[in-house]
Amino acid sequence: MQRLIGRMLMIAADKPIVDHTVRDSLATLIYSVVNSRMDYCNTVLAGAPRTAMDRLQQVLNAAARVITGTRKFDRSLGQILHDQLHWLDVRDRVLIRG
Repeated sequence: MQRLIGRMLMIAADKPIVDHTVRDSLATLIYSVVNSRMDYCNTVLAGAPRTAMDRLQQVLNAAARVITGTRKFDRSLGQILHDQLHWLDVRDRVLIRG
């Protein structure tokens, strides 16, 4: 997970993503990589402790920050996840898929 977050942050550090086509493609790529990992372990996550889900939520938040260009402590990240990217939180995703 740390390598995944590091690679996403390296992509974001290169330059801000202004082109919407590139941003949409990057969003699709990142979402597929992160969610394929979560879907793979979905039955295990259903009984996982909160700390495990919190770590996965951090990965999802980092992915959202890379795509939208927001900083770590921006207050609107939860709203961006739901309204702009249409992503569910990890706990909600596990409940729906599990």
